[in-house]
Amino acid sequence: VIQSSSPSNPGLGFVHLSGGGTPSNNAPLSATGYVGFYLKVHPTGVAAGDLQTALLVDDGSQLESATLTDVIADGQWHLYQWNLDDVHHWTSFELGNGAIDQNTVTLHGLYFTSQRNLNFTVFLDMVAHYPGGELVHEPLPGDYNGDLLVDAGDYLLWRATFGAHVNFGSGADGNGDG
Repeated sequence: VIQSSSPSNPGLGFVHLSGGGTPSNNAPLSATGYVGFYLKVHPTGVAAGDLQTALLVDDGSQLESATLTDVIADGQWHLYQWNLDDVHHWTSFELGNGAIDQNTVTLHGLYFTSQRNLNFTVFLDMVAHYPGGELVHEPLPGDYNGDLLVDAGDYLLWRATFGAHVNFGSGADGNGDG
């Protein structure tokens, strides 16, 4: 759990350091595939677009930042991930060159920023790297809307698509027969 207020200077951010507070404790990762994490943010005073996050990596020369992504502050778990192989997913951070140009990277930290003064609580789970492609979660039976919860939202989707033919991920299909 990260509890913080944004800096007194809106527009600046803060970094939640990895590796026990020192990134040098981190094991090198191959610079291929996807890297990301799950976040859940309590929406206390946080509106859409108020808070952004990125992952900071060290590619051996300087720090690179994943492109900033809007945080969904709805109290639900959401996956944020970036492709290490895609130059459009990376920008310069602290004299970096905006590209992952080494064979390995280490995680430096999670970066949060806002243009407003905010007070928020962030829950972090499963910082992960998968060299083979995108990070995906195992489907949760009954989680038809993909928010990692089985709740009324799933029931409403099930009810709205009951009896209809659906493609994977586009409706409620508990037995997988389409």
